[in-house]
Amino acid sequence: MSNDNNRIPPDWSSVHLSEDFTWTDAISSNGRAYKIGTSKDSTTVSTADQTLGAKGGDARATALTNKAPFDTKVNWTGKPPPERPGVVFDTPTAEETATTSITKYALLTAWLHYNEFHFCCTEPYSFYFYDKTGDYYGCNVFWARPSTTHSVAYFSSDPTIVRVTGK
Repeated sequence: MSNDNNRIPPDWSSVHLSEDFTWTDAISSNGRAYKIGTSKDSTTVSTADQTLGAKGGDARATALTNKAPFDTKVNWTGKPPPERPGVVFDTPTAEETATTSITKYALLTAWLHYNEFHFCCTEPYSFYFYDKTGDYYGCNVFWARPSTTHSVAYFSSDPTIVRVTGK
């Protein structure tokens, strides 16, 4: 699929990446650089995570290979970043959450086609998020906890997430 996305090189110097995350470089399906953010506070265990752990949630990290793969269509649209610090999350439909385990998400769109996709989930998966250009971005979640935010920062001319897959 040909689009402006492939003609505009990402300019990471023009954006500020949150210091709340450890950022890892990655390459999208169309060969474009993107970044995966892992929350630095993921070592802090919240009350919700402690409750989940007491119910056997810690064992889910080793169950990644036993997960049922999924492929679902969504329509997660973007909005400008909030004026105040913090992210305002949207809630997927009940069916989307049942399929993907994603309990909340936020797609923030900014100038120069820069976008940030944040999500929380309750199951470990290798997620792939497809935007409207046909490009997709992977993010592995090995130990899912309700209060841990995972992030993908990418450049796209049409960033709406239209499909999510996981295995």
